[in-house]
Amino acid sequence: LKASAEEELGLTADDLSDPRPLQALLRTSTLEGVMDIHLLDGQGYALDSLDTPPALDETELTSLASRQASASFLGRQGSPRWDMTPAGAGLPLVEILVPLFHKDGRRFAGVAAYLVDGRPAAAEITAIGWQTVRLAGAVFILGALTFSGLWWWAWTRLEQNRRELSARNLALGRLNRELALLAKTSAVGALTSHLLHGLKNPLAGLREFTRRPAGDQPDDEEWDMARESTLRMSDMIDETISVLREDQAEDSPEVTVNELLHSLRHRYTDLAARRGAHLLVSDAPPARCSSLRGRLLRLILANLLDNALSALPARAGEISVQTVIEDGAIVCRVRDNGPGLPPERASRPFDAAPSAKAGGSGLGLALSRLLAITAQAELVLETTGPQGTSFAVRLPPDPA
Repeated sequence: LKASAEEELGLTADDLSDPRPLQALLRTSTLEGVMDIHLLDGQGYALDSLDTPPALDETELTSLASRQASASFLGRQGSPRWDMTPAGAGLPLVEILVPLFHKDGRRFAGVAAYLVDGRPAAAEITAIGWQTVRLAGAVFILGALTFSGLWWWAWTRLEQNRRELSARNLALGRLNRELALLAKTSAVGALTSHLLHGLKNPLAGLREFTRRPAGDQPDDEEWDMARESTLRMSDMIDETISVLREDQAEDSPEVTVNELLHSLRHRYTDLAARRGAHLLVSDAPPARCSSLRGRLLRLILANLLDNALSALPARAGEISVQTVIEDGAIVCRVRDNGPGLPPERASRPFDAAPSAKAGGSGLGLALSRLLAITAQAELVLETTGPQGTSFAVRLPPDPA
């Protein structure tokens, strides 16, 4: 080996004067697990006295010349660089390449190549593989548990929200039914109040008529007034009953606005003439609404006409009812040329207050406002003063 090192590797006597490196090389060949050893020159070729494996490639030589030893796991397939002995055939192998340098430590002399039993390394790699598998399994199980926990939490929250939403929907349904019942009750209350308010004056007139002294026969005018009061009360009762029936019905037929205005014209033209007033009820543009809302609108307009007739000066009054369509809504305006509302009533015309008229209750406008709310309409005071008063009722289109 010393002669081969001197001849093939170009080592000088000085390089070989210390036999310890070569002795160490020989001793390492007897270490446990070392199955073969080759001595290669600086070009990567084996010495002639040893088995000749293929030369090292340039990349390996460059790495070794820079003092970087290498170890490669060959597995059970081995490498063309090594001739497998029967003892090493089929075993996992490890190749170790150790660079050799001249005594001066600068010149690259060759390579000592070891072939080592790779079973310990294979066992370690297998153990690492199983550790990796176990770790991956643990990560998978942990991830699955985490996902399951998150999914269960999300499902629980969704189910809780669903139950809360269902409970709120049930509560909202009950509230809507209660509100509908309250609305019907309010409508009945408004109609009842309107009826009582409307019956008050005719009943007062009939009461005076029946209190005449015995033997005092009424004249024709008094009989006409008694007949008019009786017919008016009958009409009001029939009208109120009709509205209540419409309110209870599931489907309410439609009526035209002109039908409502025609009934008002028929009822109030003669009444206004007997009081020395002139009533003008103009036809409306083509428009329709539900029968229930139409009847409520007629009650509101009737109240406004009654108030206007009561406020007009004797033999010089004028009242007009005009209807237009504004932004799809039916707008009815009732105007008179009376003295206007008192200043204390003009700022709050729809509040219940003592009436300035003889026998008045002060509830007419308040009841009209309540009827408007029941009909989903809006009643407003537009103008009032010495030149007269104007009220407007705005009835939006029927809800879908």
